[in-house]
Amino acid sequence: MDILIPPAADALQEITTNQSEGDTPASSETAPSAMVFPAVLGSIESIRPVIEIRCIGGDNDRRSVTLPCPVGFGVTDGASYNDTELGFLGNLAFEQITSLRQNGGQFNSVNQGFSTLKGSLSEENLPTTLKDFGAAMLNTGVGKLAETAGLGKGVGIGVGALLNKNVTTEFTGVGTRSFSFQYKLVPSSQAEGAIIGNIIRFLRQGIYPSKSVAETVLKYPPRWELRFLTKIGGDRIPSVPAIAECYLESFATTYNGSNSFHSDGVPVDTDISLTFKEFRALTLEDINNLEGGNALTGSIG
Repeated sequence: MDILIPPAADALQEITTNQSEGDTPASSETAPSAMVFPAVLGSIESIRPVIEIRCIGGDNDRRSVTLPCPVGFGVTDGASYNDTELGFLGNLAFEQITSLRQNGGQFNSVNQGFSTLKGSLSEENLPTTLKDFGAAMLNTGVGKLAETAGLGKGVGIGVGALLNKNVTTEFTGVGTRSFSFQYKLVPSSQAEGAIIGNIIRFLRQGIYPSKSVAETVLKYPPRWELRFLTKIGGDRIPSVPAIAECYLESFATTYNGSNSFHSDGVPVDTDISLTFKEFRALTLEDINNLEGGNALTGSIG
């Protein structure tokens, strides 16, 4: 968890409000287009890596908040696999396709696999294949009978044998990735407290959908672009995996964890926790595109 202790109020105002001289600091009612916390991140001397969280769409389109890179940030890449029963006929097709691949066969789609399998059934091996197919049909019938009457189990236990279900590992897909960040925001002045209020309001608004013209239909909440930069206005950090556009799945705020307030009622500290979820599952090509700085199909930013 990052503990963010901001600098003096005048520096914070200069960096975060984007206002000309003589204007008043931003209030909690109107957030600036770019919020930076703590303000020293925007100074010339600062070389601390940052995360830029930019809203895409909705009332806050193109507004952003910049915070220090989170501590202990983790990325989990995972895929789903299940056990599946091929049965006799399925295992026959699996063995045939595997044999063709070992002999240099290339398969780019399921349809191509079916076509190649069909073409491999030459006149020489067709009788054997038909026999195998007939045995598979018999196996299917026996299996169904065993399920309904227990006959197959009784015979199998009696003779000490079991119909081979040909269990194998099946790839079932990949899920969407999630990313979570936690921060402790500590203001030291009224102006700094206002900036924290703006950040919280800005992020909370990204959770909720809005009504369309017909009130029975809801518009999707905005998406978010997350970028890890060497500093404000710097390059992307290549050692940190790139992230596709996300939805803000949850945003939790804990006020006044230290049980004390400033004289104006602003909490001494505010803890925030954000969880983002990518807008779709990714492929290897998507990962390579992201790392190369290219937009993905379906992106709106």
